[in-house]
Amino acid sequence: RDDFDAFVVEVEGRVRRALIPIAGSEAARDATADALVHAWRRWERVRAMANPAGYVYTVARSRLPRRIRPTVELPAALASDDRFPEVEPALARALADLPERQRVAVYLRVGCRWPTPEIAEMLGVSVSTVRNHTERGLASLRRALGVTDRSDG
Repeated sequence: RDDFDAFVVEVEGRVRRALIPIAGSEAARDATADALVHAWRRWERVRAMANPAGYVYTVARSRLPRRIRPTVELPAALASDDRFPEVEPALARALADLPERQRVAVYLRVGCRWPTPEIAEMLGVSVSTVRNHTERGLASLRRALGVTDRSDG
């Protein structure tokens, strides 16, 4: 099943990254692997779906532990190294405090630089929903971090 192998190469990293702001790296990796096994067992049906990547995301999301503490991990070197003064030390906590949908939208759009339509497809929502969550999340982050709009003064 070469087509499944190609699907895994295309989708695994995207699904895992979409779960990181919800559950952290380890749980995201495990849930993504479980979801891909699930998809493999039903591959004939899954590959015929309009959005097989979104299906794998939904399955992986359902495989996450029920009680998860919001987690946003910055790479250790980035979070603690004086060479990166542009990274606000309180950013990870402020991201973790966002509602899940906003946190995921901001993380994928700004942190991972995914295009809005790709995020919408992965999450199974409209482009305008992703835009709204991203805008609201960024506004909340600005308030939490005391950032003002440069055009204000």
